[in-house]
Amino acid sequence: MSLISRLFTGGVTGVLEAGDGIVKTIWGSKQERDAGDQAEQMSVQAAFAAQMMPRDNRTWWDSLIDGINRLPRPVMTFGIVGLFWYCLYAPAQFAAAMTGLALMPSGGWALMATVVAFWFGGKYLRDFRAPKPMTPAEVKAIIEAIAKMKELDNPVEEDKPEEEKEKKETDVGYAG
Repeated sequence: MSLISRLFTGGVTGVLEAGDGIVKTIWGSKQERDAGDQAEQMSVQAAFAAQMMPRDNRTWWDSLIDGINRLPRPVMTFGIVGLFWYCLYAPAQFAAAMTGLALMPSGGWALMATVVAFWFGGKYLRDFRAPKPMTPAEVKAIIEAIAKMKELDNPVEEDKPEEEKEKKETDVGYAG
């Protein structure tokens, strides 16, 4: 019996190890990905810190341009929130404004989409991460969780109170 059980468990273990090797070959190891992510995050932090550090030869013009460069995202965000408030407090004027926007040609909307994508799209692409492949341990944990949920959904007869058992016995002949 031990030869058969070793044969089955060894086969499963071998398949899981081979799958893990394939995953590491294609996507790299988790440690390498984490190290790369940390290095990227540190470079982003360093770039952000460099932007915020005062320069020696900074003029009022540099400060003005830096301030203007930081405005588009908050202005667009607060503008959209402001549209909701405008709709609540002045519905007739809001409807007139939206009717006016409906008259805008498609080229104008394309230009607006380009501007919004410029200010917000880069941040989305930078933050976008492809889904990570699941490890065999995660798959096993999910399968076990599903089995536990099925057990909860179909409780064993001995766990039910006597009243439910009796009710079930009397309802057997009822076809509804």
